[in-house]
Amino acid sequence: MAGMEVRVRGPAAEGTAAGREAVRVADQAAGLRRMAGALRAEIAESLRREAAGRGVRIVAVTSGKGGVGKTSLAVNLAVALRTSRRPVLLIDADVGLANAALLLGARPARHLGDVLAGRCLPAEAVCEAGGVRLLCGGSALEELADLPGHLLAEVVAWLPRLAGPGEVVLVDTAAGLGSRVRAVLRAAPEVVLVATPEPTSLADAYATLKLLARENPHAPVHLLINQGRDADQAERAFAALRRMAARLPLRELGSLGWVPTDPAVARGALEGRPFVAAEPDAPAAGAVRSAAARLLLARPGEGWGGFLRRLGAGRLGRFPRPAGRGPGGG
Repeated sequence: MAGMEVRVRGPAAEGTAAGREAVRVADQAAGLRRMAGALRAEIAESLRREAAGRGVRIVAVTSGKGGVGKTSLAVNLAVALRTSRRPVLLIDADVGLANAALLLGARPARHLGDVLAGRCLPAEAVCEAGGVRLLCGGSALEELADLPGHLLAEVVAWLPRLAGPGEVVLVDTAAGLGSRVRAVLRAAPEVVLVATPEPTSLADAYATLKLLARENPHAPVHLLINQGRDADQAERAFAALRRMAARLPLRELGSLGWVPTDPAVARGALEGRPFVAAEPDAPAAGAVRSAAARLLLARPGEGWGGFLRRLGAGRLGRFPRPAGRGPGGG
């Protein structure tokens, strides 16, 4: 009958060679499923212990809309953290663009897409610029949530190895709230939310807070106001966002301060040099260093384990390796 499950167990079925073989195959399949489930749990737990033990912090830098200077702040936050003697890995996950590399004056030969395609090993896709380790992701990182199951287990296995002990990992998302950005924000252990004092930017920032409250309420959110005219304007922007978010079930909504409008920002972008390093005495540079210090003092979120688990990296299978490479070399 349609929809009815046919079972092979029973005296009649087990009494024939075909029946015994069917039972053996069914038992083997059930055993493999149990083994796969146990292995998934073991991977998740080992990642959680490893990330917690090494003190790795993962922070998504995002904004509700484009044009607010998010990537510039992500790059300069990375450089400021590095000058505070914290190792930093910056992952540029802005879809199809390489703006972080341009702002650092870097020309990466490889990116995360090359790793996923099996053209290089993960460590080979990381370059160094301005004292910061950079991994250009293009669309690759944000598409991790949609990777076929046969790729995900090895992504879980090697991605945590890119971050060293005590490293801060900044993930620069695309602007807006497209599906790829939402995938990263759902998984992010911590979020830096960049906005300007403009009403449209504040409205889009509030939309981002609503998304986080609904899909990732336990992630601490750090507000950072950019392109502020003065302290009063920045404080009014903070107060407006706090009022709008007052009823949202967010674990924590803090402030990293504000960054003033400063011509040093544009000069740094034109020269491909982070303004924090190029003009350390500029008002914007001082504000970013203060924001970096506040971020380090804030209570951290989860490490790699929770990040990858929420991205959906919990299935098992094979990951493509470059031709002639062994399983190591992560």
